[in-house]
Amino acid sequence: MKSFITTIFIITAFLSCKEGTREAIPIQTEPLAQKEPKTENNIKENDPTIQETKEWILSKLRQYHAYDITKVGGIAGIKETTTKRRFTKFSFLGGELLLSFHEIEKENDGRFELTKREYDATIDIPIGSLKAVVIKKINGTDKCNLEFYSESKNIQWVNHTEKFTEYRTAFGLGFDCNAEPDLEGRLQKAFNFLKTKHNKTFPKNPEPF
Repeated sequence: MKSFITTIFIITAFLSCKEGTREAIPIQTEPLAQKEPKTENNIKENDPTIQETKEWILSKLRQYHAYDITKVGGIAGIKETTTKRRFTKFSFLGGELLLSFHEIEKENDGRFELTKREYDATIDIPIGSLKAVVIKKINGTDKCNLEFYSESKNIQWVNHTEKFTEYRTAFGLGFDCNAEPDLEGRLQKAFNFLKTKHNKTFPKNPEPF
C-alpha cells in the first residue's frame, strides 16, 4: 500500500513538472547570428548596386563630355579639312560601355566646302578588361580627353554606315578639364567596381594578329 501511494505521488509530481514546463517562456541568453544580407552579386549592404554605379557613370559622361570635337588639317585658305564628332548616346549593355557618335569630315579649298565623309559609329568597351580610365590634357591645348585603356586589343569601333569594325587598345572622347574635384579617381573607382562584377567574360579580339 505504501509503495502504491509513493508511485502515485511520483507520477503526480512528474505531471506537475510537465505542466509547468509547457507554460514556461525560454530565455535567450545569446543573440542569434545575423545572416549575410542577400544582395546582387554579394555586394555589401551599403555599397552601390551595379545599376546605380552604371547610372552614375552615364550621368558624368553626359554632363561633361565635349559635344563636338573639331580637328582642322591642311593649309588654311587653300585646302582645309575639318572633322566634327558629336556623341549621341551613352549606354551600358551588360558588361560593355557603348559610346555612339556621328562624325562628318569636310574639305574647303577656299571656294567650296565639300563633305568628304560622314558616318555613324559605336565604340564598344568591355568593362572586364579595362586597365585604366584617365582624364588627360591634350598637348598644346586647353582641352582634355577622357581616355579608356584596355588590357588587350578588344575595344570595338563599329562603323555602321561604312560597314566595318576595327579593334583597339584605347579610346578617348573630349571631356571637360574643369569637371568635379577628383572626378578621375571617382570614375576609376566606379569602373573598378564594375570590373570586379564582370571580370573578363567578354569577347577578345577575334583576329589572330
